[in-house]
Amino acid sequence: MKKSLLFFLMILVMIIHGKYIFANDTNPHSIVEEQQEERIIVENLFKERAKLWNDLYSQDKNLEELKNQLRDIIAEPLLTFDLEVFESLEKYPSDFDKINSLEIMKLGNITYGQKTMSADVTILWNMKGLKDDYLEQIQYRVVLLKDKGIWKLSDYNILQ
Repeated sequence: MKKSLLFFLMILVMIIHGKYIFANDTNPHSIVEEQQEERIIVENLFKERAKLWNDLYSQDKNLEELKNQLRDIIAEPLLTFDLEVFESLEKYPSDFDKINSLEIMKLGNITYGQKTMSADVTILWNMKGLKDDYLEQIQYRVVLLKDKGIWKLSDYNILQ
């Protein structure tokens, strides 16, 4: 009886030990690659949006074409905001700083919904002001929406 109980306990210990050894079979490289994919998506969306904003400076701009391109990369509620600003700038031109470039410095805290992805993103903006170029690093909570298989920038808020 004691031998069979001891044998049973040893098997139980091996099973428990094996579960703890193999509990985290996630490949750390696949996690990094997955975050790299999200990083590229977010960075490309911000770069495409920045290009469209910069195109408002162009003398030969076509506002309707810019709006259509915006619809390809932006979803509600940000889409309504951008379209209103584009129209306002067409009617009442004003100066705003041009975006020379941007770079995603950090991406983390990624969460997924059925058709959404949210992440904390730190962006380094290289801007062209009226007098000088300057750098600005800002942290955002970004929300993307998947529309017909394509990720679109839906909203973002500055994190403090």
